[in-house]
Amino acid sequence: MMKASESGISNIKTIIIAAAAIAAAFFIIVAFGVLLPTPKFLLPEGIPMGWANVSYYGQKVASLETAYKKKIIDPSTSFGFIMGASVVREGFDPLIVSKVSDSGLRWIVFSHSGGSLEKLEYLSRQHLLSRVKPTVAVLGIYPTQLAGTRIPSSVRGLDQISNFKDIFSGNLKTDVDRLLKKEWVLSKRKEMNDILKHSLYRIRLRLFQLFELGPDALFAANPKINPFGADIKVYRTPRGPEYHLKRQMTYWHLFGWFDPRAYQSRNGQAEALIRVIEDFQRMGTRVFILLMPGATQLRSLEPPEAHQALKAVIKNAFPAETVPVIDMRDSMKEEYFYDNSHLNWEGRKLFSYRFAKTIEPYLEQHQVVPKP
Repeated sequence: MMKASESGISNIKTIIIAAAAIAAAFFIIVAFGVLLPTPKFLLPEGIPMGWANVSYYGQKVASLETAYKKKIIDPSTSFGFIMGASVVREGFDPLIVSKVSDSGLRWIVFSHSGGSLEKLEYLSRQHLLSRVKPTVAVLGIYPTQLAGTRIPSSVRGLDQISNFKDIFSGNLKTDVDRLLKKEWVLSKRKEMNDILKHSLYRIRLRLFQLFELGPDALFAANPKINPFGADIKVYRTPRGPEYHLKRQMTYWHLFGWFDPRAYQSRNGQAEALIRVIEDFQRMGTRVFILLMPGATQLRSLEPPEAHQALKAVIKNAFPAETVPVIDMRDSMKEEYFYDNSHLNWEGRKLFSYRFAKTIEPYLEQHQVVPKP
């Protein structure tokens, strides 16, 4: 009886030790994947390592790096990067731009979702890790993205939240009471998850810089994305539904885009834009700001203070004429918009052609010469 009991206890101990060992191994692999490159044999091909916030933007950067290392692309190729939010994704076909342009540059689009310049900053920092440095970087934005209004957390996503202060009140008793309420925690779980992913992303990028690792190390194996193709989502129909257009305008009002007071001082969005430009200038890249086209309703509500704020930010942060601004806000008719900002399928093709022709004299004026 005693032996059977001892045998049972021994089996339980063995199970506990084995479970602990498996848990420890899993923790080490996950932690290793979050902070450092994971060996390829540990994860299936094409799976992002460690944490779930490897964006489509990041996958394109990594794909371009991989193509460069494997000499799939000519090392002497000169690149033009077009960067920005979803209006850039829907607005450009890089194959058309490369074909129409006489500059000799090979154009690539890097886009993300959300109108925050802070999000553009932390995504674009991946280019600092890459050996593929663009000759030209075009930042496709709206002046209204410089709005500094604080947005209620209930309508904010990753692109608008940067830390836990945006969720919590700062009063200890109030915040503890909130955390004890299941409904409140559940209602804020997306924001908390986004902030944690955002923070890990920043840490990871800094570590990669410290260890001099390229962006292709963000993946367990070679990413399967064509860096030279167009970024296409859903806007193939000529015009979006009315409820979508109304919701779009509601969010922009909440973001403070149409409030003149939102542009009275330099804020986090302006600081992020400055840092993006400075990062590329340190690479030796010529930076252009492109004011993206907007539909009638968006353009009619944009306060003059938004454009004035943009001009002031550029003027105060950079020497004269070093960051040219190309204004194409009025370049497209209403029929080419899917909604108030995104171009539809036909609009994308036409705008890509017009951009390629519009930027040529700017490249000549600023003596942007591709590598021989």
